[in-house]
Amino acid sequence: MSSVPSPDIHSDENETTVESTKQKRLPRSAKKRLRYERLREQRKLTGKKKKKRTPSNPTASIVIPSDSSEILTDQLVSVTGKTFKRAANERLAEINRDSEAPMICIDCAYNESMSSKEIASLARQIGRCYSSNRRATKPVRLILTNWSNDSLLAQECRRVNNGFDNYQIILDDKPIYETYPSERLIYLSPNGDKILTEVNEQTIHVIGGLVDESVRKNMTYQSCQDKNITCCKLPIETYMEHAVTGGTFNQILSINQVFDILVTYMTTNDWGQTLKKNIPERKGWVIIMSDEVDDLSFPNAVITRLMNEALEGSPTISKEARAAMSRAALSFILYISTTANQYASSAKRKTVTVQDIFKALQSNQFDMLVEPLQEALKDYQEQTRKKKEESAKKQQNQPESTVENDENDEIENELENENNESVVE
Repeated sequence: MSSVPSPDIHSDENETTVESTKQKRLPRSAKKRLRYERLREQRKLTGKKKKKRTPSNPTASIVIPSDSSEILTDQLVSVTGKTFKRAANERLAEINRDSEAPMICIDCAYNESMSSKEIASLARQIGRCYSSNRRATKPVRLILTNWSNDSLLAQECRRVNNGFDNYQIILDDKPIYETYPSERLIYLSPNGDKILTEVNEQTIHVIGGLVDESVRKNMTYQSCQDKNITCCKLPIETYMEHAVTGGTFNQILSINQVFDILVTYMTTNDWGQTLKKNIPERKGWVIIMSDEVDDLSFPNAVITRLMNEALEGSPTISKEARAAMSRAALSFILYISTTANQYASSAKRKTVTVQDIFKALQSNQFDMLVEPLQEALKDYQEQTRKKKEESAKKQQNQPESTVENDENDEIENELENENNESVVE
């Protein structure tokens, strides 16, 4: 019988073990890649777990001022979104029922004078007024006069403002002069012949519901003249001035900006703070610098020494002269500081730099002071550098024993602090 050669089992096993060992021995880059993929999968899983843990409708904390319901107290209350909506609607509904509450009307009698784009913009501004009124410390009765539910403005209000039909706004289809006596009305217009000095809660303030991109003048003013209604403009020029950084410098504001100014003044009774908060910076208006600098003063000895150094012969300086010089120096510093701060604000910085001071001097025609100040700045920087070098040399020349003692003291202080913290815990 011929013998059939049996397969070499041991050789096959050796080959498989060699192949398995070859598969296990991966290069370093491949190992790094696998580790990266594993970590990436783990992060994906942890992210999914976190998403599952978070609720589908997270609560948002909103701070609302209120004073009239069980939810609302005399202080600011942090509540969730749903609670805020319910509480704000209840508060506005109660104010609308109060006949003595302050009123602000938006006169919607100019729909025919506006394009569809301007009417859509008016609808959005009415929505912003309602939003501001809900969050106001002292809400008002917001009234839309000359209203028509079938008008294009009503359609746009429902389109751009979600839930407009449920807004706590009083809708009146009559003209403003037919609903309220004219002696109680103050119509706000940038072309008004009088300046609004105060916001009386017994007076009904009317804002013209007009968005005029072509800037047609005297439309609201002429309607006031025809109906014998007092027409006023905001006291912008009384409390503000043109910024040196420029701007449009016009007094035409949007309806919601005028509404915010009236509501803010009812709370603060401060025109400067109110106008600064609600007038956009692009308009170029800044608060006029206060003239009350009596609480600031330079030491009399410093004023006397500077004047004696500047004047020949060391003349006698009277008390009134020192006071006048001190006030003049203060006014100069305040004015240059205000101008420099405007340059810093226009550059979106909160820090006033030396370059801002130089620009302020040049813009106010004090160019002759820029070069001496630059030289003085160089001398100051040089003196500061020398002082730092001298202090560094003193530290280097200090004996090692004193340095070691200082380090030991620091370590002991740290240990004492740790012990104190442990005792407190």
